[in-house]
Amino acid sequence: DDGAISGEGPGMDLRDYDIEHYVRLLRDTYASRLARAFAPGDFSALVSDPDQFPLFAPAFHAMRTVLTPMRSVVTAEPDWEPPEG
Repeated sequence: DDGAISGEGPGMDLRDYDIEHYVRLLRDTYASRLARAFAPGDFSALVSDPDQFPLFAPAFHAMRTVLTPMRSVVTAEPDWEPPEG
């Protein structure tokens, strides 16, 4: 039993995690994906301060996700040549 990891009792974990780092990472990753999933106005309405009511309430039921097709770039290996024919 490693006391530094398991703590005083069973199930306790005293490892020193940088909680703020992981919260920030999750928030930034989640927010960036959510921002791309909705129209800018809808995203602003979704993440606005819940204590600050907007002048015109958004129609949350009418919000739809946005699909932006991305062109994928496929690169061939440098020594690859297409077949003749």
